[in-house]
Amino acid sequence: LQRADDGRWRVRGLPGDGQPGADPFEALESLGELQVIGGRLDIDAPALGIRASVPRIDLRLQVDGARARAAARAWISDAAPPLDLSLDLDRGDGGGRAYAAAMDADLRAWAPLLRHAGVEVDAGSGRAQVWLQLHQRRVSRVTLEAALADVGLRGSPLAPRQAAPR
Repeated sequence: LQRADDGRWRVRGLPGDGQPGADPFEALESLGELQVIGGRLDIDAPALGIRASVPRIDLRLQVDGARARAAARAWISDAAPPLDLSLDLDRGDGGGRAYAAAMDADLRAWAPLLRHAGVEVDAGSGRAQVWLQLHQRRVSRVTLEAALADVGLRGSPLAPRQAAPR
């Protein structure tokens, strides 16, 4: 999963990848449904400072006409509870919805994906659900519902060889 500097997300590694204007879901349309068990997901979003891997993901992907729908369960480690994900995307205009839920979250385990503007998660637990609205393959709205405890944040060091502030 790769985020360009203009904020658009794209899936790499599917048929047609690298061909300008190609629809990566087109080759999957005739399959009806694709299931991946025990896959791995790399996430590359340089502008957000994120380059991380999710070492285990189970995925169901359906391509039906103009729509691509996916549901997944992802584990950042064997010791951490999974994250549930779903996506409903209009292949033509890039609009749609996405959902993610961690009902027994270990924030420290997911820290590689929970960083922005020099701040990253250092600790915490609880539950969180997030709903994303997509417009032209960009996130246009975020709704979050969470009940978290003992959340710790760490910032970037203020000077060379100085510990990061917590």
